[in-house]
Amino acid sequence: MQPLSIDAVAAEFVLASRVRCEVASVVAPPQLSAALDLLLEIEPRRTEPQFAELTMNDDLVFARAETRCDFEYFIGHRTVLASKLRDLAEFLEFGPVERTFLLGRLDTITPAERARPLR
Repeated sequence: MQPLSIDAVAAEFVLASRVRCEVASVVAPPQLSAALDLLLEIEPRRTEPQFAELTMNDDLVFARAETRCDFEYFIGHRTVLASKLRDLAEFLEFGPVERTFLLGRLDTITPAERARPLR
């Protein structure tokens, strides 16, 4: 795999920043906001508790709060989360590039077998 050019890295940074800014402006339920903050690296975080990690087991998404050891927050089925992201993209009138970026963040969720709760 060839390294990305400086222009490609800059374009990805601008895209991520634009999506973060738009998503951060939307009022959503606390659990969804916490998941979005983590998925998109939105700072400052908008909820308490803040999520430190997401994991997926059999397409079910769970979250671990920063102050906890276990994945005790059930976020929902992957398809439901994807649907919520599509709805959000529609609401924000994202173009195809922004939609692809937002939905692509689902692929960054750690599979359960690789997640390591703090103990």
